[in-house]
Amino acid sequence: MTAPSIAHESRADKLRTIAGLAGYTVSHPELADGSRPDLAACDPNATRWMIGDAKHTEDPGCVATVVRLNRYLAWVKAAQANDIDAVFMLCCPIAMVPRWLARLRFLMDDANMCNWSITASDIGDGDVVVTARRAPRGDRGDLPRQSH
Repeated sequence: MTAPSIAHESRADKLRTIAGLAGYTVSHPELADGSRPDLAACDPNATRWMIGDAKHTEDPGCVATVVRLNRYLAWVKAAQANDIDAVFMLCCPIAMVPRWLARLRFLMDDANMCNWSITASDIGDGDVVVTARRAPRGDRGDLPRQSH
């Protein structure tokens, strides 16, 4: 594996900024299973968690990437099952949004996370944050089909 690029680190910094502004101020460089997402943080009471991953050159079909994403999604799903509000965020170039949305939806469906929503937010500079969180009861909340 090569060292992270400047673009990757910029996206990771954006995820950390979003987390801090949303109150996820306690950083965890590593999860209990040894996973090291670009962002793992909780609020001071550990009642809300955010796991984030920045993407630059990785392909949504890469096996190693899929394995990592499955681990991260398992963490947020387990947190929700234990009454901890958890969210997963992925920051990627706008041109890759359709492929990352499709990959995340596939992984979430495979993990029986059908009651989770996926949204995408343009955060400027050609970057988008894709967010997966548990949808309100009865609302899958899929992202409307949009062209970028």
